Amino acid sequence: MTRSLVLTLVLLFSVGAHAWGKRGHTIVCETAGNLAAGVDKKNEFLAAHSFDLGFYCNVPDLVWKHPKTYQLEKNNHFMDLEIFDRALGEKTKDAFSLDRVAFDKAHPEVKEEAGRSYWRVRELEVSLTALTDALKKGIGDTDKRHDVQLDWLVLAGAIGHYIGDLSQPLHVTENYDGQMSDQKGIHSFYEEAIVDELSRVPSPNALAGDVGREAAKEWPGYQKRVAKLSTLELMMDLAKTSNAGLAKLLAADKKTGRSDVSKASKAHREQIVSRLANGAMTLAELWKRNTGMDFDEKKFYRFDGAPAFRAVPSAAASKD
Repeated sequence: MTRSLVLTLVLLFSVGAHAWGKRGHTIVCETAGNLAAGVDKKNEFLAAHSFDLGFYCNVPDLVWKHPKTYQLEKNNHFMDLEIFDRALGEKTKDAFSLDRVAFDKAHPEVKEEAGRSYWRVRELEVSLTALTDALKKGIGDTDKRHDVQLDWLVLAGAIGHYIGDLSQPLHVTENYDGQMSDQKGIHSFYEEAIVDELSRVPSPNALAGDVGREAAKEWPGYQKRVAKLSTLELMMDLAKTSNAGLAKLLAADKKTGRSDVSKASKAHREQIVSRLANGAMTLAELWKRNTGMDFDEKKFYRFDGAPAFRAVPSAAASKD
């Protein structure tokens, strides 16, 4: 079976909710690349490889949700904050600070089905930071350096996916598909049908342009506000603002309905632009903390169409 056929089958059999759909995730990563590129001249590779990052930003949905790894991957894409709040109360941050295995052992009442995206991002960031350090120290062999650079782009893009998930209000609530407010089906309509509509009107780049302008406007102030926040705190901040917008999202859905996607897209547009921009800024902040290395562009043609699944830490694995 050819590699291209394998990838096609993966795409066909991928299931589950995709926060923002393919277009939205691409916008988050491409916008983040442009923001972070402006911070340091060494970061210009992020803008130059915005297409690559946009592709890798969709890998967790389109490749890693393959049937063989779906059960391992699916819970990494959301955080049902209400479940965590009820179970942990005021100790949420302390609990979130634990690694995945320690958290699962300490809080068996919070099942994996409540979400684990806070852990997925930090786990992948450990690997990303190690690659950054290796590139900063210098790798004499060009082929090896290019391999490491490819791994860096793949990991950075994949992390971008989970950050994008946290910027979507329906990915940070137990009412993830409106099933608790008699609005079932809102999830895919909001993140795919409406995002696709906003991307078409009046031009293919309409939504991407709006998000880029919004993020660029807010970026200077955002950097100052979050400068001392940890990666966990960045995610908690993003998820909190996303959850705070849930009532507005659901109210707009009830008011406009879904029979006219053009009308609905106008009602949701402002919030979608804001959420995508916030996701992009959070990701740009995270990326810029893992850059500063020299990126060798000379004959750098590496691209991975189907990155291998990155395993999730487990109690069983930790005993090996």
